[in-house]
Amino acid sequence: MHFETERGEGHIKALRDSINGLQEAKMKLSGDKGELKTPKERRQELGEIKVQLDTFNSLKASQKFFGKRDRLFKGGWRHGVFGVEDADQPKDNSVFYKGLHEAKETLDRNKSLINNRRA
Repeated sequence: MHFETERGEGHIKALRDSINGLQEAKMKLSGDKGELKTPKERRQELGEIKVQLDTFNSLKASQKFFGKRDRLFKGGWRHGVFGVEDADQPKDNSVFYKGLHEAKETLDRNKSLINNRRA
């Protein structure tokens, strides 16, 4: 499953909720405003903050995992899954990397056009 499809609307909503929870937890920790609370209330409040932070950290870890896995998929099999395809071969030999070669050639042509115009 690709990075973009795994991160559907539900994942983004959960991430936004956890970020809001993190901001609320920061406000609770920093902003007492001189209110008197019993030790029991403090413990309950710290427990709620801990749950919010755990939720945020788990979503952050899953997001890092998705990104790392996606980067590995993109860069790990440069020469094809079985090592048969070579990304550096001319475009006539490669079926899978034909679009990549065409994009690279277009970019090189545009660069040379700009460089020749400057000279």
